[in-house]
Amino acid sequence: NVLNAQDTLNLARNKKTLIKEQLEQAKRNFEVGTATITDTHEAQSRYDLVIAQELAAEADVLIKRSALEQLTGKPIGNVKTLSIEAKIEVVAKQRRIKIKNNTQASKVNIENAVAVQPDQTIQDWVKQAEDVSYNIIASKLAYEIANKDTNRAIAGHAPFVDLIAQRGYNDTESANGLGATYKSYSNQAIIQVTVPLFAGGYTQSLVREKSALASKALADYENTRRNVAQATRQAYLGFTNGLAQVKAYEAAEISALSSLESNKLGYEVGVRINIDVLNAQDQLFTTRASLYKARYDTIINGLKTTGVLNPIASCH
Repeated sequence: NVLNAQDTLNLARNKKTLIKEQLEQAKRNFEVGTATITDTHEAQSRYDLVIAQELAAEADVLIKRSALEQLTGKPIGNVKTLSIEAKIEVVAKQRRIKIKNNTQASKVNIENAVAVQPDQTIQDWVKQAEDVSYNIIASKLAYEIANKDTNRAIAGHAPFVDLIAQRGYNDTESANGLGATYKSYSNQAIIQVTVPLFAGGYTQSLVREKSALASKALADYENTRRNVAQATRQAYLGFTNGLAQVKAYEAAEISALSSLESNKLGYEVGVRINIDVLNAQDQLFTTRASLYKARYDTIINGLKTTGVLNPIASCH
């Protein structure tokens, strides 16, 4: 969010510079009589608007930075922007991130961590997400515990055997003053078999309770799996579609830049009017803003599919 806000602010400032140049050119053309006052008014209107947009963008950057500082608990300095040459399609190449057998998880490098593998389907991504989802692992363990509690409650109906062992020792002195002592030992081993007949309905109630809890734990486990699968599918589609959008916006940016240059040249030779140039500028910066946002959204979706960002956000 901070990076996106910074990009928006930079775009507004660059746009203001271009519109200011166009405004000055319109004023010069009006003074020499090659343009009407309408051109100046149009450029002035766009210039005033972009100043308002710049002020709004500056406020948005402060808000986003404050939110980031609150999240990290540290003051935020300069935040590096995403390079135009950054290859965001590599955010999904090695998506399996798992700590196993007390080994440390390897550090994730976004620049060589994620490209969509041609031999992997959306179901492959779902399975990988299920393998590393702590929500699913915790739900599965809760279900297994509930099952064991149910079995233990059912065992309350079964006979049980206790082995009881006792050892006794007695040391006494004679009362006749001769100092005679008597020692005796006793050993006893008992096997006790208990057959429950009726316990006032407690055991049956306990079994029903534990069985219901086990059914709930199973339903929670299946629901968690479905939620993770759905979130992963959305992230997968967002990532793959995002890559396509980025490519489309990159092509549109080139076209918009060419259109702006053509309109500026046409305005200079008199075959285009000032509003054509201003509209071309708007189109260029709108396309760039959409391109930058699409890159960030694609990266976020790629990270969600890796397990770096848990699809169930409430877990983190």
